[in-house]
Amino acid sequence: MLMIFVDNVGGALPFIDHSPWSGVALADFVMPWFDFMVGVSIALSFKKFVTPTRLDDAESTMRCRGCKKASKRFLKIFFLGVLTQGCQDLFVCNLKYVRIMGILQRVAVCFILTAAVELYTGTATKVRDYKNEEAAHMAVCQRSKWHWFACSCLCLLWTIIMYGINVAPAFGEPCGSGVLTPACNAQRVVDAAILGVNHMYFPANGGNLIGNDVTFQRLKNCSSCSPGKCVAPANASSWCTEAPFDPEGLVSSLTATADTMIGAHAGFVMLMLAKDTWRVRHWFGLGLVMVTITLPLHYCDVQLWNTDLYTVTFLMLTSGMACLVLSLFYYLIEVRACCFHFFQPMVWVGKNAITVYVLAESGFPQWLLSIFYIHGNPNDNLANVLWPSGVFWGPVDGERPTHPSYSMHILLWTVAYIAVWTIVAWWMDRQKIYVKI
Repeated sequence: MLMIFVDNVGGALPFIDHSPWSGVALADFVMPWFDFMVGVSIALSFKKFVTPTRLDDAESTMRCRGCKKASKRFLKIFFLGVLTQGCQDLFVCNLKYVRIMGILQRVAVCFILTAAVELYTGTATKVRDYKNEEAAHMAVCQRSKWHWFACSCLCLLWTIIMYGINVAPAFGEPCGSGVLTPACNAQRVVDAAILGVNHMYFPANGGNLIGNDVTFQRLKNCSSCSPGKCVAPANASSWCTEAPFDPEGLVSSLTATADTMIGAHAGFVMLMLAKDTWRVRHWFGLGLVMVTITLPLHYCDVQLWNTDLYTVTFLMLTSGMACLVLSLFYYLIEVRACCFHFFQPMVWVGKNAITVYVLAESGFPQWLLSIFYIHGNPNDNLANVLWPSGVFWGPVDGERPTHPSYSMHILLWTVAYIAVWTIVAWWMDRQKIYVKI
């Protein structure tokens, strides 16, 4: 629900949209929290596949079943992402320029790597009669030690790439190693070498100039109304439109997967600790530690928060905040048993999250409504009339304005749009319809 909100309102209200490069805004928390929740779900759904004590034939069979389930789910999520985000438009996919990575593709990568760690290192996870609370917390840490080890390895690999590769001068900048700018970051170079520029984010690959929305194009070098995306200044840097970059590329997926590993630890807390207060304190303590560590690292310029590069400090901030928000929601709903009706719409949407996401974000409703038009003009179709970027609301996507609209109409429209999909999710829940992949 938050993703639908920021995706539709961000253009009108830049302060809630993704931070142009370094820093964080409301939208920057959405994708990391998706990654985090994937880890929580793995801890809960893969517990029947892990090895209790020793490996015998029966246990080996269960492990193989888990690998088969994980592989199928990975392929489904990955190719669904390519179909919905890798093409120029719905049902318009030029294979020369198809984008390989994307939001769902990254979720798939985070899922398969974390699932592999769980399947090959996991042991029986169950509630036990611990002598004291400290022993219970230590047992959870012991259970997730291999996930934390994998998390550390991924962060180390990310650091070696980002600070160890000597980037050649590009777009008029000297570059070098450890330079985390849009023109000089090593992520751009590595992703381009492995994926190929033609298969990175639009429009650097020539695939879809209208769909161009790399966040660094809202920096002062590239936009006259930063942090909004407006007309470019006269002295705009060449990398604003020419630097190939993929915010969900391979390198940033390393630390994104580490986020999922931390989410698995949060899931083990739910499985192993019987007392609700113990769970809340564990999540809250872990989140507080991570946020406390990352604050001085960012504000002392040791390493800035950056959603596109998914820096280690950004990982710690978003994972820490995920733990804090989880502990808050759990405390309100499970411990205090209040606010249930307020959270109920989120439950409906959460039970069919992938359905709501694909329908609301893929452009399918817009495509369906665009078939019907009025006044004999195909441009006056229902999609353009009803959507904020249409004829009734204002300029079409791709036209860079002179200043952000700050339109409350778009804000109200988005709230109504979320309400529509909440009603759909409510109806599906009433009918016991749950789409899973």
